[in-house]
Amino acid sequence: MWEVYGKSQPAILITSDEAVLQAHVRQIKGTETTSTGPVRYHFFTSSIFPEFVPLPSNADLKIDFDLFFEKHGFYKYEKEFRMVVAERGPVMIPLPEHLIQKVTLSPFGQLQPETLDLLQGKFPGRVVPSSLKLHYGA
Repeated sequence: MWEVYGKSQPAILITSDEAVLQAHVRQIKGTETTSTGPVRYHFFTSSIFPEFVPLPSNADLKIDFDLFFEKHGFYKYEKEFRMVVAERGPVMIPLPEHLIQKVTLSPFGQLQPETLDLLQGKFPGRVVPSSLKLHYGA
């Protein structure tokens, strides 16, 4: 995942409790257009609603949310949790410090020293290196 989303560059991964983050987003954005849940992994997209809770309360959106929570079975190792907020334009959701359990540093390169210092100051004891071990060539 570091190679794809971090583009094999210095990057961070933020970890939060799913239930707490879900409650936070739904409190800010409401239940009308918001849905959260684990991704289902299989080869074909189903024509039935996935088993994630809670669905958006707007009945017109329920079918559209199906595609956001399904992915090819190859990616099952990701154990991905997603949030979907259906609204126009950029979606801005403040993320209070207490929601962040851990900040993991990419194994690909190092952040700028001032950036690392800022993270360690803002999240003391919660900034950790990646456990991924890189192996190059034989």
